[in-house]
Parts: sequence; structure tokens; C-alpha cells
Amino acid sequence: MFASIPNFFAEFYAENDVNNNGLECMRVLNEIIADFDDLLEKPRFNCIEKIKTIGATYMVAAGLTPKAVYDGTDTDLDVYLCHTCEFAFAMQDCIKRINKHSFNNFQLRIGMLISHN
Repeated sequence: MFASIPNFFAEFYAENDVNNNGLECMRVLNEIIADFDDLLEKPRFNCIEKIKTIGATYMVAAGLTPKAVYDGTDTDLDVYLCHTCEFAFAMQDCIKRINKHSFNNFQLRIGMLISHN
């Protein structure tokens, strides 16, 4: 899954004296990424692994390690897909909270790909 904040650099990031030549903007981005990382610590997202971040894009994958707990009724792919979707919704809630508290209008664009081996 890829999640990006497409308007971060286009509308928010600027290098000027007010924000210490962009340093404060990058601090905000770092806080957003740290909040996403905190979501991964929750037990319900134990099958999701962070792959990397590039700029304002966050990449995760599910099913790389056998960490998930299954009830035996669903296929692994179904379980991974459900957890990944729940993680995407949690990221959206996180961005909404950040927007509310920081008076910003960050948008979150999410793309997913599911595949068998």
C-alpha cells in the first residue's frame, strides 16, 4: 500500500525565514510519519510492515511475516487485505486529527495492490 500527501510539498512546504528555511515544514512531515509509525505498534496491525518513506509517501506491505492471528475461516489474503484496509482508514483518521489540530488541509491519497505469489 502506498499512502501519500500530495498537497504537502505543493501547498504547505516553503523555505523562508519564518519556518527556518523549510525545517519546520519537515518537522511537521516527520510528526505525521511518526504518527503513522505509532499506528503500526497496535496489535491489530501486527501483520503490516513499513517498507519505506520517500518524501510525503509512506509504503507498507502485509503478509511478509507470519505475525497475524487467524481464526481459520478466512484465507491469508483476505486477512491481510482487511488489516491493510483498516490501516488505511486509521491513517485517514490520523490525518483528520492532524488537520484539526494544526489548521491544515492535508489530503491523503492511498493506493493498494493485492496479489497472490
